[in-house]
Amino acid sequence: MFNKINILYVGNINNPHAKKWTSYFARKGLSVFIFSTDEPNDIDDLDQNVKIFHLKGKILFYLFSPIFILYLAYRYKIHIFHLHYLGRGIIPLLFIQRRIVSTVWGSDVLIQAKHSIFHRMLMKRHLQKSAIVTFDADFMKEEL
Repeated sequence: MFNKINILYVGNINNPHAKKWTSYFARKGLSVFIFSTDEPNDIDDLDQNVKIFHLKGKILFYLFSPIFILYLAYRYKIHIFHLHYLGRGIIPLLFIQRRIVSTVWGSDVLIQAKHSIFHRMLMKRHLQKSAIVTFDADFMKEEL
């Protein structure tokens, strides 16, 4: 019997792109989970089958998101990770042997990685592990 593919999306559920990505795959019959960086609001246009997880407060998110992402990965047997903005939740994905899709925004590559050796090293390793990298501007391809 065919098992459903489980996708964990890490990003801000209030972002219109996040809503589109997650709703699209949920409508296609995949099990979609999102670990949101912000508290969900105005999610009426989000597919009802998308399961949302959130840690209240930015400090809690940044302190505990690596542990929580690993928990979700094993609890829901996640097959594919989609990271929307490479500054969030990146560390645990360096140790997970699953397919990773990355969407870069610009500030994660153009600002964070250029001003921090730590972020540059993490981003380089993360991009190497990514099966697919998406971006919305042609100049980002050159920066990557």
